[in-house]
Amino acid sequence: MKKYMHSIIRGQRRLVIAEIEKRLGLAKIGDQARVEAEADKSLKNEFYIELDSDILATDVQQILKLICAERGWSIQGGLFDGKTSRSPKDKKHNNISPIIVIPSRDYQILEKVIILLSNHRSPIDPARPLSLAKRQILSILVSSLSPEYPQNKLPQELETTLRELEAKGEIYAGMGNRFCIAQPTVLYEEKLFCGDRAYLPLAHQLLGNAATDSTSLNFGDVTFDVLKDTLASRGISLIKIEQSLQHLPEPCCPSTYMLRGYEIEDPFLNPDYDGILHYAPRIAEQSDRWREPSRANLRNPDLLKLPTGEYLWHEQGVFYQIDKDTAVLAMFQLDREVGQPINVVWDCDRGILDLQNLTLPSSYAQQLWRISSPEQQGNRVRYFQPNYRKQVVQIFQRLGCRLL
Repeated sequence: MKKYMHSIIRGQRRLVIAEIEKRLGLAKIGDQARVEAEADKSLKNEFYIELDSDILATDVQQILKLICAERGWSIQGGLFDGKTSRSPKDKKHNNISPIIVIPSRDYQILEKVIILLSNHRSPIDPARPLSLAKRQILSILVSSLSPEYPQNKLPQELETTLRELEAKGEIYAGMGNRFCIAQPTVLYEEKLFCGDRAYLPLAHQLLGNAATDSTSLNFGDVTFDVLKDTLASRGISLIKIEQSLQHLPEPCCPSTYMLRGYEIEDPFLNPDYDGILHYAPRIAEQSDRWREPSRANLRNPDLLKLPTGEYLWHEQGVFYQIDKDTAVLAMFQLDREVGQPINVVWDCDRGILDLQNLTLPSSYAQQLWRISSPEQQGNRVRYFQPNYRKQVVQIFQRLGCRLL
């Protein structure tokens, strides 16, 4: 058993430690690699990581480096810098097979999906990324992951990863469970790059940064307007939190013009679609508002969800395929029309928002993710600093939700 001290150079100590503990848990090594933060009350920016075996050092180092790259934090210390050594006990027993550690989606699957979608481009126009169906992504991941990775775990891991990447603004979700890397964007307040990684080296070059794979950027003393023009000249957007809040779409049902050309056959005649649900606003959690309809009692209009996770809109006896964002905006509009708003658990005094049972339009999720950080309960329980809590209220008022 060995302990390694680390210092937080940039980042809030409480948030950094909470994120490390979460990632260790997701990687299934939380019992073998532990963060000790309270053992010495004199510590200000320091903490210890204790390993049962140095076999785990490489995995923990990967986690630390990815956290810093994603969050723009900076950590120094033995594991982060790779300065580890095996104890005599480890050397003596080096013939023992190492423990198999299954990496979590945060630092393996998530990264693979971003790279995969960034590299999937049009052969005619390389500047244009193409979409991939979820089943295609799953197939590619199966062939690229370690043989020890449990195959029955992968579909759920991929689903969770896609939801997280969409919430962060890294990818777009389209119809037919298809996903595409998002347009290259720089988030001004966070100094963070997201979206198409093919543009990441260019962003660093335009800003005069050293060549790196990090999504954290250094703006120097350049003004917002100059920075925006510089990035826009090469196809990279620059956005502020205030601007993105103003452009959030209002809840609405899909228009006839929007649906034209997306007609499909009656899904109730397809045996593969057994288990179709329709959205029925009522006093219940959002996930419990999906009910099983019969073909005879379909409403006009009606929002349907297929067992595959795809969405349909029914109107005047015709079924249309719609994308996820269109469906979710329609859900909130249907809630509003019948006076059954969604209840959202919001602890304003502590700045804690529970989104575990709530599906949001991607632009709303991205806005909330930008101004918050995950709590120990999971990535969908978010912490907001006091200066961002007013925006939380404005966002959910726009959706017509009731904050509890």
